[in-house]
Amino acid sequence: MPKAEEVKPAPSAEQPSSVERVASWLRHKIYDGEFTPGQRLIEAELTEQFSVGRSTIREVIRRLTAEGLIETRHHYGARVRRFTRADVTSIYQVRQVIEGLAVRLTTHHLSENGRTSLRGLSDELSAAKSKGDIKRYIELNGDLHDFFVDESGNPFIAEIAARLNTRILRLQFKQVFDLDNIAISHADHCAILNAVLRGDAYDAELLMRAHIGRSQQQIESYDDSFFQ
Repeated sequence: MPKAEEVKPAPSAEQPSSVERVASWLRHKIYDGEFTPGQRLIEAELTEQFSVGRSTIREVIRRLTAEGLIETRHHYGARVRRFTRADVTSIYQVRQVIEGLAVRLTTHHLSENGRTSLRGLSDELSAAKSKGDIKRYIELNGDLHDFFVDESGNPFIAEIAARLNTRILRLQFKQVFDLDNIAISHADHCAILNAVLRGDAYDAELLMRAHIGRSQQQIESYDDSFFQ
């Protein structure tokens, strides 16, 4: 289990509560992939690791469960959320709608700073693909999708996207990513980026929906071992 020293906050006038500190640390480690989908979270180990009471750990688990990062089962305890086949279908149906809308809205009012950031992301994605750096490409893929959500100007899109926890979903299936998958994904990204940068909001939305639909079909084709 990762060392707990990293959770110690820097001195400040208003220190966060123990619940906030531990929740922030654990949330970060889940998103970073150090706690993997399906991994059990042992209450006693966390209590000892952070030198806090069980009530604190239980509140942390309650909060992260409400966020959709952790799931709890009777007689089993808590574990990092692992998505079922039905979850994947439902999530990707919603993603097609909200991320398609996000890229359309972003295209309509993309600033010069936004264009610069988008071109920078495009260059980084191309570099990661050229180097065959799959881990980095997956990270940048998440950054690109987050960019359109953040730049959409619609706070409800960001709220819904956060609840879908697509970063965890990618971690669950990262072992099946290979250079062929990356090549297909990158071709989609290039087409989407080109549409956005030329100001074609309608085409950008259609391309994003198609891109997410392809990802959905790929994941749904995996055998049941990926969903257990």
